Amino acid sequence: MRHTSHGLLQVLTIFSFVLVVTFLLLYTHTVPSDVMDRYITLTSVLLFTSLSFGQTTTSTAGPATYTNPILNGVGADPWVTRHEDYYYMTYSTNDNITVLRSSVLTDWNNADVKLAFSPPVNTSYSYDLWAPELHQINGLWYVIFTADVDADSPSPNQDMLCDFTCPAVNHRMFVLESSTSDPWESDYNIKSELDTYDQFAIDGTYFNHSTGLYHVYSCWEAQYISWPSMLCISKMSDPWTVSSPLSERAVISRPDQPWEKTPYNRTVNVRLSSNEGPEQLVNPTTGQQFIIYSAARSDNRNYCLGQLELVGDDPMDPSSWQKYTAGCVFYQNPDAEVYGVGHASFTTSPDGTQDWLVYHGMHDYLTGWSARTIRTQQFTWNSDGTPNFPRPGIGPYAVPSGQTGSGSSATSSSTGGSSSSAGVSSSGAVGGSTSTVLQGLPTASASWGAWWPTYSSTWQTTWS
Repeated sequence: MRHTSHGLLQVLTIFSFVLVVTFLLLYTHTVPSDVMDRYITLTSVLLFTSLSFGQTTTSTAGPATYTNPILNGVGADPWVTRHEDYYYMTYSTNDNITVLRSSVLTDWNNADVKLAFSPPVNTSYSYDLWAPELHQINGLWYVIFTADVDADSPSPNQDMLCDFTCPAVNHRMFVLESSTSDPWESDYNIKSELDTYDQFAIDGTYFNHSTGLYHVYSCWEAQYISWPSMLCISKMSDPWTVSSPLSERAVISRPDQPWEKTPYNRTVNVRLSSNEGPEQLVNPTTGQQFIIYSAARSDNRNYCLGQLELVGDDPMDPSSWQKYTAGCVFYQNPDAEVYGVGHASFTTSPDGTQDWLVYHGMHDYLTGWSARTIRTQQFTWNSDGTPNFPRPGIGPYAVPSGQTGSGSSATSSSTGGSSSSAGVSSSGAVGGSTSTVLQGLPTASASWGAWWPTYSSTWQTTWS
């Protein structure tokens, strides 16, 4: 407030001085007209400059804020992790695996961009690369993602075997491995396809537990039973190897609640009933472990977050999991015109004192998948140790604790950047890092160029 008062006082002082001098000059008629014109021009510039100074100090007196979305343009299934001094983000681009790096959580329009992986043609992972996640495990970095062999266009002979139309019947899970312990400078190569028993699998993630490493993903009951989609878990011997046979794979959540169905409380059949996008969340104080997942249909305004808590000792035992059945724990907010919120990931503020969720949401929900944008908000914890998520909104909100630099995704811009070309090998690995800085253009499609996701018509009609 002292800065604001000082600026205003300065403006008033100069303005009063100008009025007095002008009055005296006009009253005495001692100044030639051309000199008087120059004087008026000069004083006008001086007054405008002072007024502008007063406005600038006023705007900088308050705390730094940001608004949602935090990345211009379409974006879905965001995964954000913090490592050393940077945040790293990856999300569904459909055609490749792209990693972004930023020193701030709340503005990704000027982030560094790295093309981590571009799939070669004619492989089981050539199309529809969705929901990538970047995990540090045993000193290396692993990208777990889902992809398809046929761009969600199975042959009629295969589609006829499904109980409902099943464009994603051939989606499977895959893993990339980094070449070094540095997530940015590493090359990434295909390590393995994860064993999902030759069945549909999307949105896979790692679940770390004292008993080992687990793969949690969205699954079907069997190869051609295309609805509902559920949450399955299997044990792993390492980040690229599933050790559980099909007989031991467990279903830990089914979309059996009204808010997990589309439309709400659908009863005619199980089509469009969905659990997907599982993410591990650990209470840093109590150690309670949760899986926060997405429920209902991702192109619908009712898409939301559900909650499972591990209340037993064995993650492979369905009875060890307790679902919060009272409703979504994070859901649409019509008052703020925010809809279809889901597929969240979790990170912390730069100083580690706050917890934040990163998610996608919609404004124009009638346009479906293409309406999704990436957002972030702080969350806290309830007295019983469960997460306390806020109502989704636009803001402005205070930036994360310890964050320095730009906090406004609406006004950020870049003063430059460099780009180094990256060669793509036959395996799809990209050599070197591409440090392109996004230029803060009005839409992300203009910034990304050829890397920007195309969201092909086949992908848009998935789950129809």
